[in-house]
Amino acid sequence: MWLLLGISAKSLVGAPLVLSTKVTKTPNPASVEGTARATGESKEEIEKNRVGTLYSNPSMAEARFTDMFQGDEVGNTAHVDLAKVQMFFFTLLLGLSYFVAVTASLGSGGLDSLPLLDKGAVALLGISHGGYLMSKAPDHSGAP
Repeated sequence: MWLLLGISAKSLVGAPLVLSTKVTKTPNPASVEGTARATGESKEEIEKNRVGTLYSNPSMAEARFTDMFQGDEVGNTAHVDLAKVQMFFFTLLLGLSYFVAVTASLGSGGLDSLPLLDKGAVALLGISHGGYLMSKAPDHSGAP
């Protein structure tokens, strides 16, 4: 269980660290234009809502559940980020399977201790979070 918490904490701390390197960069004007077309916003709005190459909603009121699965940068904010999707689903799948194991233990006469985590499941989660972190490093906005 400590290993799972460590994997999750690494992503929680690592993603902002990787993204912090992008706040001083400027996106390629073509990326700004493409995002403006894809989102229906003006180029001026995109410029106003960006911090470096990172894109943010103008206000919390405009946040949507689907934002969790979109890219972080101006160049990919209008697209689904597959690394975020795979990490979400693997985490959800492993969490649900562990919940089922705990529930089955409770139903079979009591729970003296939590079920052991499968080493393959821990490895899968580690690979999933590692892939997520690795996907943050490349530039998606054509910054020089």
